[in-house]
Amino acid sequence: MSELVLPEVRRADLRTNVTCSAENSNSTEPSAGTVTLDVYFRPLRVRLQGEDGPLSAGKQYEYVCRSSGSRPAATLTWYLNNAALPNGKQHESADRGTSISTIHLRPDLGDQGKTLSCRAHNPKMDRSKFIEDSRRLNIRFPPKVALRLSPMISADDVREGMDVFFDCEVRSNPPPSRVTWLHEGEEVVMDKKRGVIVSSTSLVLQNVTRRQAGSYRCHAVNTEGESTSKPTALRVMYAPVCADSQRLVYGVSRGEQVSVLCRVDSDPPPSNFGWTMNGSDHVRSLTAGVGHWPAGPHTSSVIVEPHHDRDYGTLLCTSSNRVGRQAQPCAFKIVPAGPPEVVRGCSVTNQTDVSFVVHCSAGFDGGLHQQFTLELFSSEQRLRLNTSREQPHFGVAGLEPGVQYTALVYAFNKKGASPRVRITVATQMAAEQRTGKSTQGSMAERRPGVDWTPLVGVIAGASLAVLACVLAVIAMVRRRSSRPAKSPAKSAAGLSECDENNPDVVPSLSDGCSRGDPMEEPRLTVVRDNCHTELYSPHPLNHVNFATFQSGSLGRPIHPGMPLPAATTVTDPFGSDRESVV
Repeated sequence: MSELVLPEVRRADLRTNVTCSAENSNSTEPSAGTVTLDVYFRPLRVRLQGEDGPLSAGKQYEYVCRSSGSRPAATLTWYLNNAALPNGKQHESADRGTSISTIHLRPDLGDQGKTLSCRAHNPKMDRSKFIEDSRRLNIRFPPKVALRLSPMISADDVREGMDVFFDCEVRSNPPPSRVTWLHEGEEVVMDKKRGVIVSSTSLVLQNVTRRQAGSYRCHAVNTEGESTSKPTALRVMYAPVCADSQRLVYGVSRGEQVSVLCRVDSDPPPSNFGWTMNGSDHVRSLTAGVGHWPAGPHTSSVIVEPHHDRDYGTLLCTSSNRVGRQAQPCAFKIVPAGPPEVVRGCSVTNQTDVSFVVHCSAGFDGGLHQQFTLELFSSEQRLRLNTSREQPHFGVAGLEPGVQYTALVYAFNKKGASPRVRITVATQMAAEQRTGKSTQGSMAERRPGVDWTPLVGVIAGASLAVLACVLAVIAMVRRRSSRPAKSPAKSAAGLSECDENNPDVVPSLSDGCSRGDPMEEPRLTVVRDNCHTELYSPHPLNHVNFATFQSGSLGRPIHPGMPLPAATTVTDPFGSDRESVV
């Protein structure tokens, strides 16, 4: 028996014949055996191919692994940080000398920094004898943002005047190009004077106020996208303060009751309220008639019933909570109730040929809820509109083009009405009036054969007749004016209660009273109605030309210097249909 040991088998030994020959004498033929060597080779090369740059999270990528030099063909295995990936697909080349494996990878942000590798080993040899190719994954992903209060701060114990710190934790690749802070959806900007300090990772609110309470977020942006953190609520506790937009003046008559409501802002809600009356000659605390939380936990009310002048004054409301006591009390004035003051600053806007808008400013409401009324009169002093609003703003529509109107605006409450404000406004002319053309064609176009001369003559004759009537009236008035006129007493028939109480006030065409504008020139509007003439003056007259006219059937003489009611009916001395001129 003979044994041959080959100390090292090389690739060149593949399919090499090894012959063993034996013989025992020269008289016999030697015996021989031949063996052909079949050699296993380890893989010589392995190469990983695919995206070599940054990867976007969530996107699918294909990688290919090629190995050669193994006999038999190498087995290829995929690993991600030493964890085998089972979804690789392998096949061999035609010459069976090369192995190819393909894998589809969809990385996420958790794969950032991990190593993808492909290992090749000969299945006939020890698995530990492998070669591999690998690459480190660079995963790009949009920012992942989280916001939290600094751990040094208790979220349930933030009070006005404290310093507050927010931390914004951003995880992203590449790093964020911009980080912004949001308060109630609005960007927070650096303002060191107000104690607002902003950086990419923190927000500092020095000496925080209640106005800075609310929802905070941080927002980060990079090339892969943008993201906003979940909201973090900042609660800032503070002592009570008077709420805005509450009624501060209450009008009440003697013997009447009024409920005064006090509303405060605070966090947490007030635990108690107190009321004090600061009258003209005393200061006293109120306990009777106090209502607790009538309109919610931030409110209190008290019933006031004045009987004397000293019961009017300033009512003070104070409250407190666990943060502290209200520094400035809420002050409510208790005043005798009365009619509201006149509206101010009236103006007319948006004038068209059929509409306009009136805007005024409200005066003092007399201590009571007030409303506002607009009365609109045509040029014939006929009421066209009477409307009331909660605010002194009126839209008037449906008017006639090119007509002058008079608007009276006033306020009223349950104690009465304010003096009227008179506004004269004219609608614009319609388009066909401005151009002198009609959409249906002019009269001359429709009836080119009409002779206008007779019509002109009729108009001229009527004008001369009216002029003669006027001259006759003037002559008669001058004769009567030579007689002394007696001043009527205040109690004379025909004067209303408003006239008696306010001799300088000219009543309006409605039930109320109206003061004329002292800067306006006196005017008298004459409106014919058969044998009567209606005289309208915007304010008391200092001079009346026809001093001997009598006021309707009342027989009241009209003389210079006498206040004249806004609407007066006088008898036409001619008793005809001709119009008297004043």
